[in-house]
Amino acid sequence: MRIGVPAYFSPACSPEDWACLEALPAGSIAIVNPDSGPAPGMSVEYGDAVRAVRRHGVLVYGYIDLAYGVSGLGSVARAAAAYRRRLGVDGAFLDQAPADAAALAPYHRLGRGLRAMGMRTAINPGRPLVDDRAGGWFDEVVTFEGHWSDYRRVPVRFDATADAGRWHLVYGVPERETFEAMARARRHGAGVAYVTDGHMPNPWLGLPAAWRSLVGLSRAPGRAATVPGWRAPALVGEP
Repeated sequence: MRIGVPAYFSPACSPEDWACLEALPAGSIAIVNPDSGPAPGMSVEYGDAVRAVRRHGVLVYGYIDLAYGVSGLGSVARAAAAYRRRLGVDGAFLDQAPADAAALAPYHRLGRGLRAMGMRTAINPGRPLVDDRAGGWFDEVVTFEGHWSDYRRVPVRFDATADAGRWHLVYGVPERETFEAMARARRHGAGVAYVTDGHMPNPWLGLPAAWRSLVGLSRAPGRAATVPGWRAPALVGEP
């Protein structure tokens, strides 16, 4: 199971946390979010940190807000291109995505275009898709985002078939219950997971107290995580 970190903190303000991301197993994911999307000056602020993380085999995705389908395809495509051009990211993380196939179809077509640019596509409706077929349109799909108390009430077999692209984001997890939360994610069939002791309004502003344990739980001895369809691209700015 891979780790997928919403790294919604600046390397300028939290350089130690960004350095910690370099310890993630190859194939893990870190989401960069300068300003709910790309921002002026992000090449200077994020460039070195992103290159260092990618140098260790971690995938970096650029955050883009779909506003549940309100964001136009043109603006989303421009944001993805800006991330790719200025930070050399590996993919786009499309947040606040709709959950039904009809509304997702335009973003599926956009995703095919991003694939031609060498970018992966993840979406986050934060709940299971209304039409499971749409899950195959994207590299990763967040099928749960919520509080630990809610996650513990979800029936263990709600997502029982293992899926490398299924992603769970759980916040409000006490440090001592990190192992239990990750074990539950495995039982739910998640291929990507992240648990943190952070809380709303933004639980993703820093790394969890149990960071070292979380990284350790994601590692399989002697093996890197498998990322379907991915080959490491060249690092932007590297010789």
